[in-house]
Amino acid sequence: MMRRSVYRELTTCLLADCRAAIDEFGMGPHNKQVFAFALECDALHGGLMIGINTEAGLQRILSSRYPAAKPDEIEGIDGIRFRCREFAFNDFRVSSASRDLLEDVFTVLNCARTEKTTVRHVESLQDALIRVVLMLERDLSSLDASDLFVAFATRTGLDEAARVRMMRSTIPKPVFDRVFPELSGFEERIRSVRTLPPADRAAFWVTAARDLALDGQSADAARYRSNRMTLDSVVESVVQIGSAAVPLLLDVLEQIAGQPQWIEDDASRQRIPSPSCDLSMRVMGALRAIRLVDEPSVDRVRALQHALANDATNQGPLETELAKLLHSLRPSLYPPMGPTPGRATGADAHAMNAVS
Repeated sequence: MMRRSVYRELTTCLLADCRAAIDEFGMGPHNKQVFAFALECDALHGGLMIGINTEAGLQRILSSRYPAAKPDEIEGIDGIRFRCREFAFNDFRVSSASRDLLEDVFTVLNCARTEKTTVRHVESLQDALIRVVLMLERDLSSLDASDLFVAFATRTGLDEAARVRMMRSTIPKPVFDRVFPELSGFEERIRSVRTLPPADRAAFWVTAARDLALDGQSADAARYRSNRMTLDSVVESVVQIGSAAVPLLLDVLEQIAGQPQWIEDDASRQRIPSPSCDLSMRVMGALRAIRLVDEPSVDRVRALQHALANDATNQGPLETELAKLLHSLRPSLYPPMGPTPGRATGADAHAMNAVS
């Protein structure tokens, strides 16, 4: 069992290592136009990197490694400019004491028996890194820093959302917004959505739901995750708008319900609902929650249910769920409907339970 003082000791040792790196760099000839200091830890494979970058150093890296890099590959939260492993100066010494303490942490992470234990230690490690950077404020003032200098901690392999959260912990908001205008601009865009008419708000949130569900690698989807917006929270924003969102939800449902409803899970080798099927189920859930669905919209649901019932090549849960939706919206016109025999049994039924 790892002793409780490890993270406190690690903070002390890393602070000393970082101060030594800053002193070494500050007395050298490259201490000009410094725009970033970073502390990056690889929690999976072990290891820690202390990095300092300058405008001149960045240009050398771009010329030697990325001569064809485009501006959007250089700038931004995930750009070359802010990747510690690409910093011109990132080979500062890490003491044996720090390495030993990190090895203790990595051993615990690799041997953790529960996800809760892993998460607890990862969070403790991240907190230690962030504390070190915050405690370096006075030391970093000795550098010839640019007006948009940033100091941050990060972990190797983080997605954008987690990386942004760690960086915001040490970078003042005014500086963060100037250095990463694509993020601050997106946040302003989200705020402005609240002032739009209901139909326009619905259009924004329905598109956001689709991006998150079906295009998880897009820039907008990354922005949503950076702001801790989940698919569930986005769908709930649609529901809160009410009946103005119904036609837009049906547009999406008509576009994706005919796509393959099952995919094979690589891990279990069983069929699971496809992303489009999952989003279709969520859209139907939103329509149930809104309830104020007019007759033309109900007719669209009925037409879609009829089309799926006659598509023998793409059978799955959606036909039945659309019938249930019709009953929910117009119980006097459409009788309740249970699962269609033979449509969702065995692994399929188990998968649909997970969706529901």
